[in-house]
Amino acid sequence: MTPLEQLHEQFYQRRKRNKHAPVQKRVECHAHGMIAAGPKYLVPWEDVWLRWKGKPGQTRYRAAPCLLCAAEILRDHRAGDATDVSRQLLADVERDGYAAAGSGAGLNIVTPAKGMDRAEAERMLTWWLHREHGLTNVKFVWKKPEIVAAAMGFGNYGA
Repeated sequence: MTPLEQLHEQFYQRRKRNKHAPVQKRVECHAHGMIAAGPKYLVPWEDVWLRWKGKPGQTRYRAAPCLLCAAEILRDHRAGDATDVSRQLLADVERDGYAAAGSGAGLNIVTPAKGMDRAEAERMLTWWLHREHGLTNVKFVWKKPEIVAAAMGFGNYGA
């Protein structure tokens, strides 16, 4: 191998080693609850509006899931408001860790946690975005709301 070929080989080997990290998909999150106000607040449920761009032609995607804790569904069951969908959601949460049902504005994503902070909400959304849209490396950008509405809940879940 000539010195010039060795130099080219070294250059290309160095390029192979220094590959860039995968590009993160930026997802804008809008909410009017305590999750948007700060990352440490715990809430029993939260309505979130998502917006991101896709690759082919930069198509804009939107979703509006309602993030729920399984304890909220269990509370409804104890009150006698059980439905087939809620029973299926609880079974899926026990089996898979997270569950989703519905579409469009009726989309619900459920977590087994007793309360959600922003980190848990991002884990739920990452799970759903990977499952439904194939997004893997997601970065969430939370937009601060002008008005914050506190979610009511956190009743006696143990009773």
